[in-house]
Amino acid sequence: FRDGVRRVDFVLSYVDDKDGEKKQERRKEFEANLEKAGLELETEDKSESKDQITYFLKIHAPWDILATYAEVLKIKVPFKESDIPHGQDVPLEWLSHPLRLPEHIMRPQPDYFTYPFNKQKTDFFLISDKDTFFPPSTRSRIVFYILGRCPYYNEGRKDREKTGIKRLLSNGTYAAAFPLHDDCAVHCCAFDHLVETIPLSLALWHGGLPAAKSGITARDHAP
Repeated sequence: FRDGVRRVDFVLSYVDDKDGEKKQERRKEFEANLEKAGLELETEDKSESKDQITYFLKIHAPWDILATYAEVLKIKVPFKESDIPHGQDVPLEWLSHPLRLPEHIMRPQPDYFTYPFNKQKTDFFLISDKDTFFPPSTRSRIVFYILGRCPYYNEGRKDREKTGIKRLLSNGTYAAAFPLHDDCAVHCCAFDHLVETIPLSLALWHGGLPAAKSGITARDHAP
């Protein structure tokens, strides 16, 4: 985000076209409902993009939203460093692996016991920094879960079919939806650089399925 503090957990992109007014109304309702759901949004104008026609909507999930949905999704998180012995700690274990790599190469990060997250018991978990406690993959998973269930109708009109990012991708309201790789999620300010790093992101979704890493276009066939 422009404040240099909030990380980008997910990005939606779109362009203006012949059905721009209808799609703009869908985006307006959808994004308003995303904000009601607790997500924070920031739009990069097309003038900042490399092709000069693509808008990018950056999405950030604050701690309260991450904690709420981590509990809903029963996401397992670390609560204690594992004390189960590895390799060199097991008597004579090295005999069966004479060419074993050094432990700091085999396991650069410590292992942990994990348990489904509970926002009422945060003291139970190893939370040293709320901004980094949930890894980028988990943050993206939570945002995508919300995107998939958020409606794009206003409160006065209930239409169950008008729900979710998959449908908005299918009808061309958005061109693509994707998380960013770790470095760009925090440090990318220039969106020319963001566009160049899209192929390095964890995945690209179009219509809810993994898509090619370039040349994504929206199909304009759903209402």
